[in-house]
Amino acid sequence: MPKSPLLRLSRLLVVPACLVAVLLLSTVARAAGRVVWNNKHPQERDDHSWHLGVKIYMRRAPSIPHIPVKFEFTPKAYYERDLVDGDKIVKRRVPLINNPAIIEVVDIGFLDPGTGKIQKRTKFTFKITRAHDFKAGEYQVKIRDSRSGHLIGRPITLILGGKNKPIDRRTMVFSGNVGKKKAKKKEEMKHVDKNGDIEDQGSGSGDDSASSDDSSGGSDDSASGSDDSTDEPSGDDTEPSGDNGSDDAPPPIKEKPGCNCRIEASHTPADPALLFGALALLGGLVIRRRYR
Repeated sequence: MPKSPLLRLSRLLVVPACLVAVLLLSTVARAAGRVVWNNKHPQERDDHSWHLGVKIYMRRAPSIPHIPVKFEFTPKAYYERDLVDGDKIVKRRVPLINNPAIIEVVDIGFLDPGTGKIQKRTKFTFKITRAHDFKAGEYQVKIRDSRSGHLIGRPITLILGGKNKPIDRRTMVFSGNVGKKKAKKKEEMKHVDKNGDIEDQGSGSGDDSASSDDSSGGSDDSASGSDDSTDEPSGDDTEPSGDNGSDDAPPPIKEKPGCNCRIEASHTPADPALLFGALALLGGLVIRRRYR
């Protein structure tokens, strides 16, 4: 089967198109320049910051002495520290997906202060802190020209060392002071009888004190009585000794009828007028019934 001319032409143009694309990409890469990082594994300092240093080599000197540049830090992994049972710290790497990039905008100067000329290469150092949401972990870093949006150099993976705040993952215990609560409840239940009533612990001591008071009061009354008998003659007007404590004694308890008691009907005689009226009504009913 013969091949169409259009198919032959497309096959012939594939190789030149690929070569042109490679040349264009290499030209853009050369125009974007080259970046060399001083340290891709910086450690956290005492002030909770990381110091970064780069060397930028441009293909040609820029037209202005200072270029606004954006550093895009995209989080890729987080170094988690877990506090487990036994107060041990366990480290693990947590991958991060689709997290927004942290952007730091700085001005990088290419002016040589000694000669006053703009150079095509420069050195630049800056620092990032935890106050800007940076944490120990892995970041993909891109340097982009803020004017055109073109990348400067290639993206790299930056590893920030340090100690993140530990996460407490110890086993939670909800027992509390169960032993103390049980002992307290057992101590309280000692004074509760089978019916659920609380026993009076102070009744014995109170009765003893009351009996001692009564005995002391009786001795005083007897002593005073013996003294009064010598001065006052005994007669019928004097109250008997048994009535002295009658005012303080509780009244006698009267028995109340139970639920099965019966109330006897009163035997009051019936009213004669009511009996006469009932007999007359009964007689009228009998006569009426006979006429029917």
